[in-house]
Amino acid sequence: MLKIIFAVFLAVGIAQCQTPPGFEPSTSHNLGVKFSKKIAAHQGNKLDKADTQTIPHLKFKSLNHDAGNTYPFQKSTSSHHYIVFMIDLDVPQNDTTVPFLHWYQPDLSLDHKTGKLSIPKSSHLNKAEYYPPSPPPGHEHRYVEVLFVQPSHYNLPSEFERYMDKESSARVGFDIREFVKAAELKKPVAGNWFLVQEVDDENEEL
Repeated sequence: MLKIIFAVFLAVGIAQCQTPPGFEPSTSHNLGVKFSKKIAAHQGNKLDKADTQTIPHLKFKSLNHDAGNTYPFQKSTSSHHYIVFMIDLDVPQNDTTVPFLHWYQPDLSLDHKTGKLSIPKSSHLNKAEYYPPSPPPGHEHRYVEVLFVQPSHYNLPSEFERYMDKESSARVGFDIREFVKAAELKKPVAGNWFLVQEVDDENEEL
């Protein structure tokens, strides 16, 4: 009986986690990630590479669907901006795998009525432009999206400026945990992830 109860609690915990198993920092709040009306990320579902070539639309669903906590959470974060990351966790390098930064966007604004997050038309903060998934042929890659509240008077930590270049070589090895420490970010407020697998013999990219 104890084994059954433990298995149930374990299953519930996995179902509630919105980031890949073992990934840190993790979160149990869902970040809506949609590439079109019919193409959306959902806790590790597989998407076609062709469907992920444009910047996804983001929605902070927890604000609208967590009825018990909506008002106080909205009140406490109403003046905040947000930061989103998209990271490939499975880039092959020297017989191992390393993370690759696909997207880093600060200064996102939140529409509390719809939950939609908007990219600013202009910002003084550096960003890493969206680099669409293009894994080499072989095993599937995990693409994780995590959303953080942006601290007041926020600036990009200087040691991470090199990752802002769109050249693929500049994005390899990005460590989200070290970034969180350097930028003094709190735990992510929402997350999501999806899989992409390339099966054809195309030019290898990250």
